[in-house]
Amino acid sequence: MNKFKKATAIIIVLFAVLSLLAGCRKTESDIFPNIFDAEDATSAAADDTTNLTTAEIDESLPVTSTSGVNPAPTTVKPDAGSNEFITNSFDVDIRIVSNTSFAFTETIDVTYNAARHGIIRTIPLTGRNLKIVSGKKVDSDCKIAVSDIQVEGYEYSATIDGNEQIIKIGNPNVSVTGHFKYVIEYKCTIIKNGGEANQFYWNLLPSRWEVPIAKSSITILLPAKINKSHISFYGDVEYSYSVKNKTIAANIVEPFLPGDNLTVLIHFPDNFFNRLP
Repeated sequence: MNKFKKATAIIIVLFAVLSLLAGCRKTESDIFPNIFDAEDATSAAADDTTNLTTAEIDESLPVTSTSGVNPAPTTVKPDAGSNEFITNSFDVDIRIVSNTSFAFTETIDVTYNAARHGIIRTIPLTGRNLKIVSGKKVDSDCKIAVSDIQVEGYEYSATIDGNEQIIKIGNPNVSVTGHFKYVIEYKCTIIKNGGEANQFYWNLLPSRWEVPIAKSSITILLPAKINKSHISFYGDVEYSYSVKNKTIAANIVEPFLPGDNLTVLIHFPDNFFNRLP
């Protein structure tokens, strides 16, 4: 009889313990009730942000001017298969001369893995101009003139083909391999922009570049100081930037892939250029 009572007591205790455990047990979704929804929301938000940024950039892609617009993506095309070279770095220095004139210096560091003649730099000459007038977007035709082209230390030719400025760098009769650094200088002038420009909206790196750009350092020199609140960057690639006195300095912190965009928007205050000494 005592054995029966002891067995019964043990069964009761076990049942009580199991019931307690069942009451305390929580599922993963009980412990983290929002974790899966949060991940989905984060993903959706990221997609929305990407789509908005892409739409905004695409709206102005065929444009190049300082009046709140984005340039058509400039291109460097290899003279052979794109796997034949590596872009070690693509550095850009921009000097804002006026609201319709700006000077570029591009330093392109490449390694040719196979014999080739050089590279071709393409700069668009037409597009759509977007500017802000009384808080509203106004677009119009935009035309650009490229001048003062120079390539230090290398044979090159500069021709216009339709609506593009073509700069071919290298000797068409000589093939080379190995490491090369090209420094290209040119000036862009807006010759038709539908009115006074009040913004500089520019693709800083060529989105149609055919191979990844490993590194890029970008410097924009303004004619006068400007509040950082007037400066915005947009891009598909991670970047960092700083503003000190009249200089904006930016760097990519991961490779810039074909199809990526990195854009700067600088809003010039009223009479910004008129106040210059």
